Parts: sequence; C-alpha cells; structure tokens
Amino acid sequence: MSLCLSRLFFFRIAKNVALVFVLASMASMALASEKPSVTVSILPQKYFVEKLAGDLLRVNVMVAPGSSPHNYEPTPSQLVELSRSRIFFSIGVPFERVWMPRFSETYPRLVMVATDAGIAKRPIADHHHHDDHGHKGHHHGEDFPDPHIWLAPELVLQQIFTIREGLKKVFPEYAEVFDEGHALFVEKIQALDADIRKLLAPKAGTAFFVFHPSWGYFAHAYGLEQIPVEVGGREPTPRELSRLIRMAKDKKAAAIFIQPQFSERAAKILAESVQAEVITMDPLAENWPDNLLKAAGVLSRHLR
Repeated sequence: MSLCLSRLFFFRIAKNVALVFVLASMASMALASEKPSVTVSILPQKYFVEKLAGDLLRVNVMVAPGSSPHNYEPTPSQLVELSRSRIFFSIGVPFERVWMPRFSETYPRLVMVATDAGIAKRPIADHHHHDDHGHKGHHHGEDFPDPHIWLAPELVLQQIFTIREGLKKVFPEYAEVFDEGHALFVEKIQALDADIRKLLAPKAGTAFFVFHPSWGYFAHAYGLEQIPVEVGGREPTPRELSRLIRMAKDKKAAAIFIQPQFSERAAKILAESVQAEVITMDPLAENWPDNLLKAAGVLSRHLR
C-alpha cells in the first residue's frame, strides 16, 4: 500500500514539474513572439516611429493624453514597459531633464536617442511686451529652449532622419523597412507643408493669441506671430491681463487658442473682454498631420 502511495506521490510531482516546464516554455515562446518595444516621450513621436516602422514595433508613450510634459512623472506600469524597450526617443520636453539620467542609470542597456539633436531651438517665449512704464521686456524663462519642435514640418524632417538612424542601429534586420517608411513619410511631410503654406500665405504677418506658447515654431515657419497669455508659466496678474486685453483689441483678435493640458480661465477672461472665440488646439495630438492641417485651417479662418 505504501509503495503504491509513493508511486502516486512521485507521479504527481513529475506531472507538476512537467507542467511547470510546459508553462515556462509557453511563456518564453510568448515573450519571443512579442514585438520589440521602443519608448517615446509624447504621442506625435509615436506617430513618427510607426510611419517608419509600420507594425514591426510596439511603441510605449510616456506622456499620456491629457497630461503635460512639463510636470509629468512616469507611472509604475510605464516604467515596466520602459524596462522592456530597446530604445528611448527623447525630444527635449521638460520632464526628460529629471528622468532621463534616472532611465540611463536604471536601464543601462536602453539606447538613448535624442531626436532634437542638431536642431537650433528658439526661446520658449519670444513675444516682447512693455511694462507700465513703457520699458521693453520678456516673459520670465525666456532662456529655456522651446521644446515644441514637432509642430514645424521642416524640423520633423530632421527628427525622422534621427529616428530612422536610431532604429537601423538597434534593429539592422529591418533597415530596408525603415528606409522605405522614411522615404514615404518625407513625401507626406512635404505635401503637408505645401498645403499649410497655401492656407496661411494670405495671413502672413498676423498674430494669434495662445494661452501657452506651444506654437512658436509653427508660427515662425509660416510667417505668423504667437502672443502667449500666460507669463513665465503662470496665469497673468490683473495688470498683465489688462495689458493683454488692450493688445488683443489693438490687433482685433477674433480667437484665443487654448490647449487641454492647461487652465483656460485667463484665456476665457481675455476672450470675453474682446468678444473673441475660445478654440482648443492640442499640440500633443497623436495624428500629427491632421492636427497641423486642422490648426492651419482654424488660423486661416480666424486671423485678420
């Protein structure tokens, strides 16, 4: 009897061990079959990578929709995704200053690719204003470089070249796919740029009001001027708001542009004071070409 029990006991152990090996083998096969992963900071970069790589890669995005890259902190689940990634594509947004050194230290095998490399950046606030004594000044923080380089098609051409080279270095087996995707995307960007120029050429030299100065590169590319409502990353004081209202009246502002990541209170006060419309334009939208074309259409209709 004891011999039968012993045999049954060992049979069950062997069966459980075999099951463990089967499950482990299945897990390994599942991991092996997963797409290679890369991480980007913002949604427009996800669009760029996917245009070059097609569906070959899994793209992890750090700044989720509705969040701001200025004060963003990665979630635990995003850090798990980052640990599986082969490349991190940075772009120069503020949260990277704190987190990139930590990423490099924690994940030494993670390849860091700065997609803003070689791009001369503009000051974050390029609008001059006058104080109550008539002295010319700048918004606080003018020396901080404007990170919104994905909003100018000509600068995106530089970024996707850097992305392509980074992908080819880490995934050389897909180099031909990346080259083909890059060539097609370049044509699409050039066509987009031509369409936007047709829309905005009649508006060259005009100004538009935005809450947060995200559209500086876009404005510069198409001969426009953006005037930010916020001052040094904060809402304007009553005195500053009065100055902006006078300026908006002088320029006959028909619209004040806001974005989902920031408060719209001051922008609404300004808009109501000059009978202007409040319009949302999201610089972080994932569908990059549609978003830029939409912004151009909105500006062409509202600029005077």
